Amino acid sequence: MAQQTFAAHTGTLNAPCAVVTLLQQGALADHGGVPSVTPLGRVASQALLPVPVVAAVRALPQDPAVLDVLLAAAVHVRLPSLADEPRAALVDALLSVPSRTLDAGTAPPDAVIGAALLHAATHHGDDGAAALSGLHEPTVTALREDALRVVSAWHALQPSVSVNLTRVSLAAQLPPRAATLALLSGVGHVTARALTQAGVPDLPTLARTPPAQLVAAGFTPCTVDRLTGAAQAYGVVTLAPAPRSRTFLADPARLARAHLLTVTPTPQGWTVTGGSEAHTVTRHGDTFTCDCPDGVQLCKQLLAVGLHQS
Repeated sequence: MAQQTFAAHTGTLNAPCAVVTLLQQGALADHGGVPSVTPLGRVASQALLPVPVVAAVRALPQDPAVLDVLLAAAVHVRLPSLADEPRAALVDALLSVPSRTLDAGTAPPDAVIGAALLHAATHHGDDGAAALSGLHEPTVTALREDALRVVSAWHALQPSVSVNLTRVSLAAQLPPRAATLALLSGVGHVTARALTQAGVPDLPTLARTPPAQLVAAGFTPCTVDRLTGAAQAYGVVTLAPAPRSRTFLADPARLARAHLLTVTPTPQGWTVTGGSEAHTVTRHGDTFTCDCPDGVQLCKQLLAVGLHQS
């Protein structure tokens, strides 16, 4: 079989070396000198993904949030280049999103940017994420579909509620809470969106929604019985771990520039220099405000003041 491959035709086939590599990666198992395909190898082959990419699901944190899965998947997809301002705004949107990885401070900077773009796609659709990022919509779609392929392979190898919810959220371009509705068999993104428009934001709410509310929204009584019955039988759905208050989550490029600025305390707050213009940062209680027009939650001046105080 190996001799019929294109690698054999071009003279680049080294089957013994390939077998050794696949054994080392866990895609093959050795049974008395006879190799057999493992579940990891089968899923990687079916998904057309490198074995280490599929095996990366085993490195997810315990009880991950959807954002944790997006952060892990973003490591394995090619990320488009983003301008400073949209990249900063996308990253700022993750400030209050639950994530064990972000809380632990272990997310690679590029993964944060990729996850921020994927997060935007699930919450605003590919078109909305494209508008927020300044990218072309097909570029966002390609990124989301690449991440979906990785997450789908992870779900096939090591099923879990969080990974499955991330898969559905990416596929349907729905926020994780609304995507819980699409966890039900036979419920796609169209029905899930119709349910949210009917005042049903998630699967647990559907289980206790009065049938009359759904009938009034245009669902047939038969469909309502099927949906509410399936939701009640589905069981408990944990949407995310409890969020930790995160006051410092910065776009890596802005953080690098913040290190180059000079912070000088004043009676009113701080003067920050070293950029194109000097800016003033003031404090009101626990809130820091900068007079710059960047329009992001954490501009480089605010980051510089935070670094100055740490």
